[in-house]
This record gives sequence, C-alpha cells and structure tokens, in this order.
Amino acid sequence: KGDNDESSFENEQDIDRKKTTRRPITRPPSTKTSPQKRYNNVEINKAIINKAKMKNWEGILDMHENDGEHFDHVNYSTALNQLGRIKGVNRNDPRLKRLLQDLAFKIQNQGIMTWMNPRNFVS
Repeated sequence: KGDNDESSFENEQDIDRKKTTRRPITRPPSTKTSPQKRYNNVEINKAIINKAKMKNWEGILDMHENDGEHFDHVNYSTALNQLGRIKGVNRNDPRLKRLLQDLAFKIQNQGIMTWMNPRNFVS
C-alpha cells in the first residue's frame, strides 16, 4: 500500500507539472500591416482630410496620382467621401476616373475580403 501511495503522489506531481507547463502557441503569420505602413496610411488620410477642408479637390486627386499605390481601403473611402462633399468637383476629370478604376481593380483582383478586413463591414 505504501508503494501505491508513493506512486500516486508521483502521478499527482506529474499531473500538476503538466498543468503548469505551457506549450508555446503557434499562430499563423499576422496579416496586419506593419506599424510603418499603418502610419503612412494614417498620414495619407490626414492629408486627404486637410485638402478637403481647404476644398482642394484637385489636391486629393493629385495625391492619388502620386501616391495611389500606397492607398489602402480607408484612404480610398476617405478620398471618395471627401470628394463627394466638396462642391464643384469636376466629375469628368480623368484623375477621378483613374481613382475609381484603381479602386475597382484592387477589389476585383485582390478580392474585397482579402483587401479589406472583414471586421470593417460590421462597424
């Protein structure tokens, strides 16, 4: 009986050790953008809003012409929203058409769910 008590005590220690031993959690690679990239997109958004406050719709379109490859879904949304609020935007401006074509291209080729975070649809 004494041997069984000792072996059951050892088993309890093993069980306790297993409970406290944590295995490293392996996660898939993050799909979030790097802090530097997020910072740049935040700066782009601020610049879009600043140009919109000055009713500078041409400046917004010029930003897309010069930095459009860096626009993310939030930048496109902000640009289109601000352009829609500014009176006098030339809707026939070829730069506006390119902005819309670029947005459509990104959605079509990259898929909206991979390009945009699905959580953005909830809020």
